[in-house]
Amino acid sequence: MPIPGGARDGASVNSDILGRYRLLERIGIGGMAEVFLARAVGSASFSRAVVVKRMLPQLAADDDAVGMFLDEARLGAKLQHPHIVGVVDLGEADGDYFMVLDYVDGMDVGVLQSRARSRGITIPVEHAAHIVAKAAQGLHFAHTAKDPETKEALGVVHRDMSPSNILISRLGEVKVADFGVARSSLQTVRTGTGAIKGKISYMSPEQLTGDALDARSDVYALGIVLWELLAGQRLHEGKNDAQVIHAVQVGAMPAPSTKNPAVPPALDALVASCLAKDPAARPQSAGDVANALEVWLSGQPQPGRLAFEAWLTSNSGLFEQDGLATAGRVTTPRRTPVSAAKPISAPSITPAGDQPMLRKVRSMSMGASSSLPSTTPLTSTAWTSSSSSSSSSATPSPSPLASAGGLSLAMKGPERKRSLVLYVEDEPENREVAELRLRRSYDLLLAPTDEVACTMLRERGPELSAILMDIQLKGSVLDGIELVKLVRGTLPDSKKPPWAKDVPVLLDLPIFFVTAYGARYAEAELLAVGAQKLVTKPVNFSELTLALVDVHLRRAGKP
Repeated sequence: MPIPGGARDGASVNSDILGRYRLLERIGIGGMAEVFLARAVGSASFSRAVVVKRMLPQLAADDDAVGMFLDEARLGAKLQHPHIVGVVDLGEADGDYFMVLDYVDGMDVGVLQSRARSRGITIPVEHAAHIVAKAAQGLHFAHTAKDPETKEALGVVHRDMSPSNILISRLGEVKVADFGVARSSLQTVRTGTGAIKGKISYMSPEQLTGDALDARSDVYALGIVLWELLAGQRLHEGKNDAQVIHAVQVGAMPAPSTKNPAVPPALDALVASCLAKDPAARPQSAGDVANALEVWLSGQPQPGRLAFEAWLTSNSGLFEQDGLATAGRVTTPRRTPVSAAKPISAPSITPAGDQPMLRKVRSMSMGASSSLPSTTPLTSTAWTSSSSSSSSSATPSPSPLASAGGLSLAMKGPERKRSLVLYVEDEPENREVAELRLRRSYDLLLAPTDEVACTMLRERGPELSAILMDIQLKGSVLDGIELVKLVRGTLPDSKKPPWAKDVPVLLDLPIFFVTAYGARYAEAELLAVGAQKLVTKPVNFSELTLALVDVHLRRAGKP
């Protein structure tokens, strides 16, 4: 759930100053931080526009959250390159941590694509190649960067390379942004084994399966960005997460020239190599991608930044309306003056630098399902034809649980049998996000209390494909751990409330614990209760969806 707009309660003129930075307008907010357009003020009338990313005050006591925030700042400070948004300062004021980043007056590539489509403007092939070439140069620098002091490799993998993380200035500058989920040797807070970071639509096959990642995973994601800029549309347009995962695993992608005849064979071939399923078949570095694009651009009549800047100037309407592109990856139609801001309520936490969750969820859940188009192979095995089909059978009728306080969500669209998932969660904001995020692929039962969960288990238990279980359930007799023990048949009868006496034992049903930062239970303890997976809050719905897809495929007897 997005946090209501604005600064903190009672914001005054004095509270709008952090060190030597005066906050001017809040331009975005996520679950970890709020992002401001600000001005650095120095002696002799020195002044400079910057972006200030301030950690939300309610997270100051959360060691993991603080660690993630500081990791991002430390890494950003060491990645100083013309094609990377740099972190120029890190500070603390009145208990608030904040970092200061380069201000990019422009927009991100995702906004550029969206506005170009809505205005009927085609991004020329040479400019698409230029954008990705410069982004690749920035990525290569990050991948090969060494600590200036120790001279040891930082081992950076961005893990979230997507159009929203490539910024374009009005002068045609290209910068890679948001290393908030990047992996590096500087990390003090480690991602759990197999944890998924990033956006499913831009993940490599190895990232989807939770395998070890290196620079070639970012090369795959950059290949998708190049495909979309060349083709003028999203590669996975209209597909739900399960269909995207299938397309990536099968490796069936149409060549960009099938969407835009102006794309030459050389760029088709480069895209195909970037999107190879096997990392060994891809360009082995982002530098190789940059070099290949620069070689192609050198043969074009008007290559380079000046030509790109001239094109942007001639299409200046692309910069209108939706506001700023910033290091915080936030693009908003309106900016809020700090003095006019509303109070911040307690958030449903989302990853550092993330967009407001509800907007992100809604954008990812729009569009009709579609199968991949059949295409002519471009190179030997890089491109293959693909089609998808769905079985046709009646969707299970919803259980009459309204009187018990539960919700049974009937799915829209063609009738087809889908996996039924029970999500036990006491926070209404988290249930709302789960509904929006998962309902396109799964029939979802939402239980706010232990009693409602037991009612659903009695009535629909044998139909379930998985249970998502919160641990701390306000207003319930049983917590999530005890509910899992109940389902596994290990909860003593003396601890069972009356409504839990006849809940069926489901030994083989996959159960995922969904727990918050600072949970008082160790992962090993939770898995020992009888769960298969631990999903941490802030909920990474990409990881959650991948786990559910895996369960669905295994239950269907597919590899």
